[in-house]
Amino acid sequence: MEHYFTECFLQIDKIYIDLYNWAKNSIFYYQFFLSIVSAIIFWLVFSHIPESKKYKSLRPIVELDMYQIYSSLFHLFDLIMQYKDASPSFFQEKIRGGTLSRNDIKLGLQNKCLNASYLFDPKISHLLIPIGEQIFESSKKIEQLIDKIFSFNQFSSPIELLLLEKIRQELKKYDYDERRIKENAVSVTGFPSVPVIYYREENFYDLYKLFIELQDIVLNKNNYFDRNIFIFKIQYLFYSWQYQQCINHINKNRNHFSEDINFSQNYYALCQYQIDNKKEFYKTIDNIYKERPYNGSLVSSRSFLKDFTEDEKLINIIKKHYTEEEYEYFKVTIEQEKEHFDLFMKTNRSLSEYHANKDFRLIPIEDGENKL
Repeated sequence: MEHYFTECFLQIDKIYIDLYNWAKNSIFYYQFFLSIVSAIIFWLVFSHIPESKKYKSLRPIVELDMYQIYSSLFHLFDLIMQYKDASPSFFQEKIRGGTLSRNDIKLGLQNKCLNASYLFDPKISHLLIPIGEQIFESSKKIEQLIDKIFSFNQFSSPIELLLLEKIRQELKKYDYDERRIKENAVSVTGFPSVPVIYYREENFYDLYKLFIELQDIVLNKNNYFDRNIFIFKIQYLFYSWQYQQCINHINKNRNHFSEDINFSQNYYALCQYQIDNKKEFYKTIDNIYKERPYNGSLVSSRSFLKDFTEDEKLINIIKKHYTEEEYEYFKVTIEQEKEHFDLFMKTNRSLSEYHANKDFRLIPIEDGENKL
């Protein structure tokens, strides 16, 4: 061991002598090398390390604000697809899955007007929903969040900033300020021929495409992750037909969100059905519903089971754990919601024909163009 240390010291001494001789004989290069090393150390200590710490501290604020913009945009699209006031739309699955079409938006706008003064036509006034003020409030909130992110621009990527600016521009395209949203429908030329905001079809569709881009950043590329992101990503993956990725996401994260185990396991089962693993599907359904989740309310699970009311094997599993009365109430509720959806589609298609007869530039929506 003593011999080993002696050899080490001799090697170090040799290196020191070599460096000394090199420095003595190459003063310019030595000084240049020391300057480079000093500059790197200075940059690391006084710039890179502090900026990295600052980025790690403030980047989560940017990501949280982007999530809030994403959430507000979702509610905006849910609003324009409502079938009645203060009610969720039938199109939430499409909105999350990135499959909402321009024709869907066209249909949704057939019963939406700017404010109550546009309810001037007694034939259809009871069918219209004024949403101008809600659009304005949602747009204002989103613009404020975008302004906040721009004030932290050094913690955002150029791609993110460009996307947010495009969203801002689409929101401001019709510039619904407080004065405009309260403006009376009657102008110097009288009432408009069509009271609804059909003219925002292209604008909202362009905004929806930007929403899809933002959704990809928020759900797949940011580090911000909480219960809502966990849930929304499950829905996004499932309704965009990415079933194996959805299963992987659930398996990776479900233990972190045990309070949502019934929700995630239902989607896990649905994914297994879609990839043709029926045995795992029925096994998982049995495990979920033998515990009578959601305080024993089978109706609360209708969004997961609505497509299986003709599946005898699933029905038998459900009837093992619920009474006949509970099952019948569950089935009737699903049927009623289907009737409401059909009525919405029929009504808004009829409205599109009515509007087209008032303004010949408009084209009515054909039956069958929109499917849930």
